[in-house]
Amino acid sequence: MTPAPAPRLLLTLTLLVTAACSTGKGAVEGGETTDGADGADGADGADGSDGSDGTDLATGCDLEGQAFFIDFASATVVEPQNVGPLLISQLDGDLLLQVQAQEPSTIDAILGFASEGEQDLCVETADLPTSVWADPVLTLGPQDVTLNLAGAPVPLSSFFLAIEVAPDCGSLAGGVAEAELDARPLNDVVGGVFGTATPDDLCDTLGGLGVTCGPCTSDGAPYCADLLIEDLGGPAVETALVPVTDDDVASNPACG
Repeated sequence: MTPAPAPRLLLTLTLLVTAACSTGKGAVEGGETTDGADGADGADGADGSDGSDGTDLATGCDLEGQAFFIDFASATVVEPQNVGPLLISQLDGDLLLQVQAQEPSTIDAILGFASEGEQDLCVETADLPTSVWADPVLTLGPQDVTLNLAGAPVPLSSFFLAIEVAPDCGSLAGGVAEAELDARPLNDVVGGVFGTATPDDLCDTLGGLGVTCGPCTSDGAPYCADLLIEDLGGPAVETALVPVTDDDVASNPACG
């Protein structure tokens, strides 16, 4: 699937590329460019590096160790139409994204779940591959992740997220997420809602709602549909995620 950034994110990326080409500036660190600590080529910002030309959108945010709540309930589910909001309503707990490491142009992050402000240690965290940081835009994935829907794990293939950091570093906004839904594990979660006993039944039912199950990228089986969510965002939170593996969950006596 081809990522489809929201218009604001696309504009942001375009302006960042334009600024880099027109000013010759390097990556931004802490609000200063890396090609000259004293700004010898325009220390007073006369070259537009202070944002006076409208192209410098960088926040200079130090995100390392910071977690953010990703609010799916307030987002817009574009695909699958009709049933997307129902799926999101089954989300069990709050999805958090935490930046583990930050470099001038890259980000390492993990995804985890929390409930009432505390991390759910019975849900495995997902390590996202080293991803692009084009301040103020985080571009994470694609990566296979697992969402906790109605208390059951549902894998998402090729999860991709592009989202923008607010100027005050205190929230994320304008996010676009893409992934692939597989009816085989999904039926275990929503089969009771739709009255479907098998993934084939679920795909037939979804077909009547305008959602077509197509070949899965993993094995070509005809059980997958695209997931596209826009307008994602959420505030920074004090919860600090710790990595949780499948072995950690299995050995935790609190996890049934």
